[in-house]
Amino acid sequence: MKTLTEEAFARTLKDIMQEKSFDKVTVTELVQRMHVNRQTFYYHFNDLYDLLEKIYISDGEQMIGDNRTDDSWEKGMLAIFQYILANKAFVCNTYYSINRNYLEHFLYDRAYDLIKPVLKAKNPDLSASELDFRVHFCKYGLVGFILDWIDSGLQENPDTLAKRIYQLLNH
Repeated sequence: MKTLTEEAFARTLKDIMQEKSFDKVTVTELVQRMHVNRQTFYYHFNDLYDLLEKIYISDGEQMIGDNRTDDSWEKGMLAIFQYILANKAFVCNTYYSINRNYLEHFLYDRAYDLIKPVLKAKNPDLSASELDFRVHFCKYGLVGFILDWIDSGLQENPDTLAKRIYQLLNH
């Protein structure tokens, strides 16, 4: 997020989503909780979807950080799992809303950013199109697995999951 006001809107939306799914949240409720007027919200965001997308983009960049190399991407994957657990209500209330595509795009982008450097380092002779194909294949598998994990109630331990996936992709 760029400004303190935008960060405050993000925190407030996350707070509201501790109680209800995204599709039940209104701009009116958000601005009332913050004690600001609607114009303040619309000065910073086009709509609630814009805010939700910016939250996932901002959180994703902070979460992944420098974990995009062959020796650190397991940490990045673990960071994804830990983010989901730390923001369980927010993530689940996005997942179970009509607007789950924001969560999916967030996960696809993070998975792509983690997997591409690993596959590129392990297979330096691949053409750009073949590398891209393999990255997309792995990305969809990983995100599908994460979505199943969310859907099953986040039962499995994130450390164990990250290690198992890391081992799988390293073979």
